[in-house]
Amino acid sequence: MSHREVKGALDIARLVDNLGSTLVSPLVRGVGLDAPVTSVVIFDAEDELLVGPGDLLLGVGLHSPEQITSLVRRVAPTGASGLVVKGSAAQAPPVAESVVDTGLAVLQLERAASWVQVAELVRTMVDADDESGPEGVAGLAGVVGGDLFTLANAVSALLDSPITIEDRHSRVLAFSGRQDEADESRIETILGRQVPEEYVAVFEQRGVFKAMARSAEPIYIGDPPGNAKPRVAVAVRAGEELLGSMWAAVDGPLSEERTRAFREAARVVALHMLRLRVGGDVERRLQADLLATVLEGGARSASAASRLGVADGTLRVLAAQPRLPREGAHAEADLERLRAAFAVHFQALHSRSATALVGGVVYTLLPVGPSEDDAAQAMRLGQTFLDRVGAQMDVVIAIGQAAPSFHDLARSRSEADHVLRVLLTSTHRTGRRVARLRDVRLESLLLRVADLLSDDDLEDSPVVALRDYDLTHGTELLRTLETWLDQMGNVPGAADRLGVHPNTLRYRMRRVCEIADLDLDDADQRLDLMMTLRLQMRRG
Repeated sequence: MSHREVKGALDIARLVDNLGSTLVSPLVRGVGLDAPVTSVVIFDAEDELLVGPGDLLLGVGLHSPEQITSLVRRVAPTGASGLVVKGSAAQAPPVAESVVDTGLAVLQLERAASWVQVAELVRTMVDADDESGPEGVAGLAGVVGGDLFTLANAVSALLDSPITIEDRHSRVLAFSGRQDEADESRIETILGRQVPEEYVAVFEQRGVFKAMARSAEPIYIGDPPGNAKPRVAVAVRAGEELLGSMWAAVDGPLSEERTRAFREAARVVALHMLRLRVGGDVERRLQADLLATVLEGGARSASAASRLGVADGTLRVLAAQPRLPREGAHAEADLERLRAAFAVHFQALHSRSATALVGGVVYTLLPVGPSEDDAAQAMRLGQTFLDRVGAQMDVVIAIGQAAPSFHDLARSRSEADHVLRVLLTSTHRTGRRVARLRDVRLESLLLRVADLLSDDDLEDSPVVALRDYDLTHGTELLRTLETWLDQMGNVPGAADRLGVHPNTLRYRMRRVCEIADLDLDDADQRLDLMMTLRLQMRRG
């Protein structure tokens, strides 16, 4: 199999070194490790196989040796850089034989790692490699190269310890190899690309972050939480600005020479973090500005749509937000994590998708058609994202109507925004986390009615009269009415739900009608009661 010559590109061997045995290992050592990696693609058995030179294919959903072997033989002639698989099926002899026959690198993924995490890690390394440029920055220990992973490995060689480079919010930007020599907390940090909150809380209580903010000297932490190995941390700063930190898992305090090397390494890392931040900030701002322009419509939308590559074809707007947003810097960090994960997920599935953070909402333009099948596919893709991120991100996803052209995207965004608001106000009751308008039509109607009503509009309702009577007399007439309505007037069913005798229920319903002056044979009154109960529930 031949590969494209990509000067200075990240190759499979360096990818494996950067990720380390914590995450991946070659299925057959020495085969295909010189193949350049220029992009990552997620395999979907239901879609056409679109893979080309330099693509690293993530074999999601491959569960048998036959599936893996077949895909290896299909992918090898395309010039792709390799295939990543998970599970024991990859250990079957026919799989190894296909690797040797074709020369395609096949990497086995650690079971605990998620596909979204791996896709983001690889994409980060590819982007970092592209950013480094032909000249790079002066490396450490004779290493010349610009990306943070290279620098992390260089520092690891200097200190003889596994290294992580983190931003101000304890998110992992890069890490060295040999992470399997550290401990479980470090492995958890690498897999989640984020230091677990319980560890961050302990370090904050002990004043570790305050100490790093005040000093350029490495700080030794001899008793980290749990059974973790000791740590040495050093601030990464540009002038007075704190950019992040670098952490080494060590066996004991560093020597004076290694302490000095760690401190000086932080300066080199700071230079590169500044370069990456400037480039990344410019790209994110441009993407957000273009996407906002397209979503708002207007004179400049055509040009913006063309630059985003979404001027042709049917699109849908997807909108996402954390369900329970945190405050301050935590909220900003959560939104950026969601934006990055959303971009990786949908771009891997649809190369023409575009994602940006606009006004506190993460939007994606997804090239999915107007039919019900296509709408259902958008729902499945949204649910797949939620399944893959699991408990790491408690978010809701709204899907807008089909937009046959970019001129219709404003309506699709408006619908997605409304559905998102419905989900944010009703998920705790319904459990629904991804939806179209048709899925939440009643909740949507109630939300619009609630927007039109003031608190005074409901004060003379029979529901309020019953609530006040219950509070005064210790009865449960309002709950009885609500259960009776939910059971559509079925007395035995409502009585069973309440755990009372049917005659008791009948008596309570007579009291309900007397106290609230109700005629429950009147369909309009029943509808009014059901709507009012839902609105009261929504208001708390």
